[in-house]
Amino acid sequence: MIKELITIITVNYNTSDFVEVQLDAFTKLTKNKFKFLIVDNGSNDKNLLYLSRALSRFNNVWVYYRKQSFAGSIGHAEALDFLISKVDTPYFLIMDADAVILRQNWDDEFINQINHEIKVVGAPAPRGSFQPKGFPFTYVVFFETEIYKKLNCSFMPIFGMESKGFDTGYLIHEIYTKNKFKALCFDDHTHKCDRDVFYGKVRCSEYYWPWDQENILSCHFGQGSTSVLAKYSNCWYFQVPFLSLLIKKFLGTRDRRSWISKTYNIINS
Repeated sequence: MIKELITIITVNYNTSDFVEVQLDAFTKLTKNKFKFLIVDNGSNDKNLLYLSRALSRFNNVWVYYRKQSFAGSIGHAEALDFLISKVDTPYFLIMDADAVILRQNWDDEFINQINHEIKVVGAPAPRGSFQPKGFPFTYVVFFETEIYKKLNCSFMPIFGMESKGFDTGYLIHEIYTKNKFKALCFDDHTHKCDRDVFYGKVRCSEYYWPWDQENILSCHFGQGSTSVLAKYSNCWYFQVPFLSLLIKKFLGTRDRRSWISKTYNIINS
């Protein structure tokens, strides 16, 4: 019997529609056998029902239900550390629920980038953040399991210091660098900072291999997937009294639906 080569892990918090997109993408685009582990971090009943119905179509998924001790980065990091403790495959991939990989046989491509120096592959930190440049963030990040566990890493941030660069996974860069391991980052084209390609005017980040700027590799919908809508806060309509929240919710819902639709178009093409 062929064993799984890769474990894919994600955290769900009222993002079941995104998780379903991920599973459809991985089922169609992954070459090697994989398992998919999910932690639900306390979603509402409606979202849990959606998740249950979505997962009924797949047979390689394991779901763990837990309550967060703290909201935000602490709860997310706790869930990631919990899931990583369950990994027993040679490689594992961490995905934000609202991120997706869009390449046929992506798993072989990722594995081929791992060598005696490069042990991590993934999406870079967002522009303007305090996260280390040139090292993958938690949106999409691929690890060699043996090295990760040997280094005894953790994704836990420092409580109260998240906005100053001590956010989820901040220690991993330091630990890997100290042990002379390197990482490979995707190129990030963030709308509307660069260009509109596959996702048009939807506010999101498209990722590409540094040597292939024509064929999309991955995409991250980004902040706003859980109705926080932070990515709309720097727009002029954020200042409109009384209407700003309604406007942001409208734009967030519109972009969310459009992102999912465009993602399926890419997957199915």
